[in-house]
Amino acid sequence: MSPVACPFHFERAASIAVTRFCRALETVGAVPAARITVAPLTTDPLLPVAAFFDDRIIRIDGDRLALWDAVSGDYAVPWRSGAVGWIRLHANFSVHRRAVYTVLELGQDPSAVSAEETKRKVSLAIRSVADSAVALNAFADRLAAVGGCSSVMRSMQEWHADPLYKAVAESPLIHIGLLSSKASAAPTPHTWQPNGHSGLPLSGLKVLDLTRVLAGPTCCKILAAHGAQVLHVSSDNLDALGPLDIGTSVGKRSCYLDLKTEEGKGKLIDLVKEAHVFVQAYRPGALESLGLGPDELSAINPGLVYASISAYGVPGSEDASIPQTRSRGFDSLVQMYTGICHESMVFNNADKPCPLPCQALDYAAGWLAASGILEALQATREDARGRVVEVSLVRTSVWLESLGRKTHEDAEADSQRLAQYIAGAESEGSPLMEEVTIRHGDLQGDHPRVLRKLRHIIAAEYADASKPEAGICGPPARLGIDAAAFVA
Repeated sequence: MSPVACPFHFERAASIAVTRFCRALETVGAVPAARITVAPLTTDPLLPVAAFFDDRIIRIDGDRLALWDAVSGDYAVPWRSGAVGWIRLHANFSVHRRAVYTVLELGQDPSAVSAEETKRKVSLAIRSVADSAVALNAFADRLAAVGGCSSVMRSMQEWHADPLYKAVAESPLIHIGLLSSKASAAPTPHTWQPNGHSGLPLSGLKVLDLTRVLAGPTCCKILAAHGAQVLHVSSDNLDALGPLDIGTSVGKRSCYLDLKTEEGKGKLIDLVKEAHVFVQAYRPGALESLGLGPDELSAINPGLVYASISAYGVPGSEDASIPQTRSRGFDSLVQMYTGICHESMVFNNADKPCPLPCQALDYAAGWLAASGILEALQATREDARGRVVEVSLVRTSVWLESLGRKTHEDAEADSQRLAQYIAGAESEGSPLMEEVTIRHGDLQGDHPRVLRKLRHIIAAEYADASKPEAGICGPPARLGIDAAAFVA
């Protein structure tokens, strides 16, 4: 956990997001509302917050997850003016690392040496090309142009002057709209009706999960924990994040499809015909370019709920006049972009960016997206018309900011109390933790076997312990282990 005090009410955001999901679940699910209790959220107000530390808490074969590549991180850049700028690089995927090496002309992969030496080389190279604010932003632009991913730290004042801020601030936190169709004669809508067979409220719901790190996988993991059949679709052409992928695969089945081939695209379309929910976290416009946007899929399944989670998107808007809306992004980068890291740095009188203690934007967006999907499903069941659901990290950031600020005294007390709570939650013998075996299929050899994770904070309240199939959902699995098909 971060040793600094956090001025933002991310704990309140966690409670609001989880409670909203509970309320949506009461309305839409097959299990009677009386069996879906949120009592733990009132008797243990930090329980929702623990869910926001999931990636920090889980262990694989006893080891913590390595969350960051050696190149990823915050880099100080002294300027000619005497000021110091900061830029964060996100290089957990090889394509993003290669972009850094290309723009900085580092030649061979610097991560072949120690992490410390890698960071030193990258830092010196950035300083050599970015000796002013203009130059630093130009470096970030060059990085983006070749597939890289970064964010220059900005103040809250700079963020509020950005056209994107105004657009996002005027947009809904969760956009739910009608799914339009370009087809002149669409097939009969395929809508979900809960069957209650497993004793879980989302029994019978079929979900396609085309997401990666971390909001989208969290959203779909939540749906799986409440009975949905979730099929994660990735490709063996894409980077895998190993332990982190396993950690977010709980309760899901996982297959590989290459959507750039006609065969892979055709199999996905067949799955869409069966699905009730389609969740994607590609950059805005990416799936549309493959003919897999909401308009195209609504022609195949007009009762579909099509959910999109983006970094910099404006929920409910198709305005393409703000280029940043289509940028690559992750929680840590959005925190830099929207002034969170800078304000926390000033609040703590620190000499470097101070992010939130957890990836709160990702987790909040995941819970909010899950809530929006349930609300959309309820509307679709009433009128047999598909829906679009849109959530973004940057909109979630504006919402977090709107919840106000803490005093120094409260922030320090909350930081200490939370640190003690998380330490207790992840300790040996904690009732909040459980161990599950990782599925590897036919893969042989030395592979991680046991995932120690946080129990799901809501499903545990109504799952029938006498029925193994009604437990908290299935075990985690490595990517691509299953067939590209729903289980009948």
